[in-house]
Amino acid sequence: MKTGSASALLFLVLQGLGSTHAYEKDGKHFINWDAHEYPIVAHWNWHRPFPDHGDPPMGFETKCNVVKKFHARNYRLGDLRNGEGHPLYPFSDGIEKFIAGRTYPGSWDGVDHGGMQRDLLMMEWRELPVYVRKWIEDHEMRRPEMDDGRTWRFMVFQKKSKKAAATATEPAAPLRAIPTEGAAASTWTLPEVADRDKVVFFAPGQLYPILPLFNAKGGGKCEDSFADLSRYVPAAKDDAVVAWPFEHSKPDPEHGKVDIYFKIRTEHVLESDHGRDRRLMWDALMRNARRSDRKHTRAEREAGRDSLGMPERDEL
Repeated sequence: MKTGSASALLFLVLQGLGSTHAYEKDGKHFINWDAHEYPIVAHWNWHRPFPDHGDPPMGFETKCNVVKKFHARNYRLGDLRNGEGHPLYPFSDGIEKFIAGRTYPGSWDGVDHGGMQRDLLMMEWRELPVYVRKWIEDHEMRRPEMDDGRTWRFMVFQKKSKKAAATATEPAAPLRAIPTEGAAASTWTLPEVADRDKVVFFAPGQLYPILPLFNAKGGGKCEDSFADLSRYVPAAKDDAVVAWPFEHSKPDPEHGKVDIYFKIRTEHVLESDHGRDRRLMWDALMRNARRSDRKHTRAEREAGRDSLGMPERDEL
């Protein structure tokens, strides 16, 4: 076995089963089987940052560990076309128009059920934590149209009755800030709609870049670090924040059940002395492995030249 292959194998052994989709649930493992049965969106870069048994990441200690549970309604894109009798009817045309041509960000664990089976979550605006609402207002509702990146965005709608939707001359559109000429987007005025009169739509995959914000309010001594997304990293490092939606339920649309819950775990982690020693040892091991790989590659090239009777570089 080549040194590089041995190094890769050692890395997998040390990392354990970090890439699987099983999480702790009441002493048992919660498994997102969809992650094994369906493809993952091409741009997915998120992976569970801690073990599935509740411990902090290997080599780290936990400064704070906060778990919170949230509720949503889980629809499919196909529900947007179910007509006036469906709860999504007042928003369906506006949602379809807004997501047309945009990249789907994935469901839980980046799963892509494809086409009309893709997940679409709906939450009451006032049930979102305050830090999440503020982020959506600043980074989505006040975001210039030209700066959309062509991906799905959080869609905030004013509630509208089915009757009002049926008689409307234009489809409902997501609420957006009113641009002010010459003023920074951060100062644009938002529509005056009461929190109780708003709902927000999004794909589960949109949660991952802002997970710590869900647990920031009431996060105790770590509220500030959870609210600071510059501390949030996909893999644990010293004095950083990691998070993951480690459990969620599934809808049962055949029986009219669309209500689901999801749980988010957020940790502020600090590298332990043992973890630092292990990391430094690992770094040294990898440097030596790369050096050995380069030496081995050079030897193979020289052996190849000798077998072909090729002159050394200095002889050319």
